[in-house]
Amino acid sequence: ANIRCEVSPLALRQQLPMPEGESVCEPAPRGRSLSIETERVTEDVEGYSVGRAAILIVAESVGTGVLALPGQAAVAGWTAFWCWFCVNVAASAYAGLLLLAVETYVEVGQRPPGDVVDLTRLVAPEITGWVCLIWYSNVALTLGQYFVVMVESLHLVGARCSFPILSLGAAAVVLALGQLSTLVAVDKRHLAHWSVLAICVIVCLCLVFDGTNVSRISQGGIFDVSVALSTINFAFGTQRLLLNVRREMRQTAEGPRAFRWALLAVTAIYAATVALAARNPATFLLDGLSRYRRPAGALLFCHVAISFALNQQALASTLTRATSKLPWTLATFLITTTCWAVANMLPFFADLAGLTGALTSAPLNLTIPAALYLRHLSPGAHSNSRTRMGRFGPAFLVALATVALVAGTSSALVSIARRWRRGAGSTLLR
Repeated sequence: ANIRCEVSPLALRQQLPMPEGESVCEPAPRGRSLSIETERVTEDVEGYSVGRAAILIVAESVGTGVLALPGQAAVAGWTAFWCWFCVNVAASAYAGLLLLAVETYVEVGQRPPGDVVDLTRLVAPEITGWVCLIWYSNVALTLGQYFVVMVESLHLVGARCSFPILSLGAAAVVLALGQLSTLVAVDKRHLAHWSVLAICVIVCLCLVFDGTNVSRISQGGIFDVSVALSTINFAFGTQRLLLNVRREMRQTAEGPRAFRWALLAVTAIYAATVALAARNPATFLLDGLSRYRRPAGALLFCHVAISFALNQQALASTLTRATSKLPWTLATFLITTTCWAVANMLPFFADLAGLTGALTSAPLNLTIPAALYLRHLSPGAHSNSRTRMGRFGPAFLVALATVALVAGTSSALVSIARRWRRGAGSTLLR
């Protein structure tokens, strides 16, 4: 039947019955197929605006990685760094738009996917297992980095204990935060504002009060350069939670616009931080801070601890749903101890960030969006645009991510092995 419908997007997202007067169906002109048009939702409907959605994406993307970028730029060399930086900006923009394009063609009657894993189940169920492995590996490595940063922040505050002891204390804090039911109810819109503000304050302190009494770094060898460039892959994670935020938007059709604004803001923050930092920055910007070290350390610890707890609760919710008999406390304990072990096996931020960027961030940010789009273009899929250019772009992303994966992972493993041989590696094996 040729039918023209106007459907409330809020009712579609929540799979609710249409309120009276919000759905009107009428015969469409002869010769035209079924089309669904989304009416404009009024401002009083709950959901994120474009601005708030962009801030949420920025808050989830700009984290502790920004504090390592100037140091990694010095290791890689400024020419190589800025070239790879620009490539990542363009690739991230294209991959994010591919991801949104695939989600747009998902069957309208279904609830919009909440993340890349959900979208994969709908578009390419045969690779769902691999996507889950990459997704959760990325989460584990990222949360492991949080422990490294929390220990670094405790050193700034004045703590002088060993890494395992301080990381155990940090683990106790985040495990306790994970048991707070009130943390789940926190409005993430307000939390995102404070998160971005905290990172901006810390970065400004580091740039304004950069000292000269710390050991500096210079351009390294080929393996060091590859690890440094992989840190950029880790920093550009704007696509990771893009679908989560888009699903909660007031008008989901504005998702691409929010993504573009978020990517522009992330790029500006990273570029300004690297450009304004000293030409010979510290490996981690906070190491070069000459004043207000304790307030900066305390602010960073609070920021990272709350971010860890929020990610931990989201992951624990998934585990408890998948295994109904797993208690919440045990789920959060398993997550915390796993990430604590990762941090103690790889207690150096640069190595861990490089390994995360190469091994999981490049496939997650580039390969998976491109693969889903290519699967979407396959015969029998929804799209009608099967042009050569429609396949060339995603194929290029896959090739780019493969190069980053192989070169970055191998270089990160070589760097980690060197540290272990020097006796500066795992704190658990000493």
